[in-house]
Amino acid sequence: MCDTVAPDAVLTRYARTIIRFKAWQLAHRSGFCRNEQEDLEQDLWTALFAQAANFDANRASVDTFINRVVNTTVAILLRQRRRQKRLEGTRAHSLDESLRKGEQFSAATLRESDDRRRDTVGFCFEESLSETEEALVHALNSMPPKLQDICLRVMSSSAVAVARELGTSRRQIRNALDEAREYFRNAGFED
Repeated sequence: MCDTVAPDAVLTRYARTIIRFKAWQLAHRSGFCRNEQEDLEQDLWTALFAQAANFDANRASVDTFINRVVNTTVAILLRQRRRQKRLEGTRAHSLDESLRKGEQFSAATLRESDDRRRDTVGFCFEESLSETEEALVHALNSMPPKLQDICLRVMSSSAVAVARELGTSRRQIRNALDEAREYFRNAGFED
């Protein structure tokens, strides 16, 4: 017979810490909003309470069980968000469907973007590139002018060359880039 726990037995300090941390991590990822952190915490608690009856003390400790449930739920939330982003409001239709209904299909109804979709690697790359460019512009626009200037210079030259151009040390350039890193994180870039 396995030992199960009541839902209130998973209300540990570890559970509070990991759920708060994982919700914070999710809220700071691209595709999520910072103001969603409380909702994400609530989703993680709900999943943990729903699985509490499945805990088996013979298989693992309560903390291990909590860790597995929370990490699995985080993976599910990420997968759901990517799926929503990827299929946002679209429904797949067969090109042959219009022929079955007696309508005439015309190649003229296809646009250039439809044609590029056949080459999924290039199409996905172009979409992600434009999203990356938008995030980059957003990050640069949110920086102070001096920091923005340094970042733009480093994009086309080395940190050593930029330090030489500005008449400053490489350490100051590195410190400025470390400061800029937070702006890029806020725009959705990972480390």
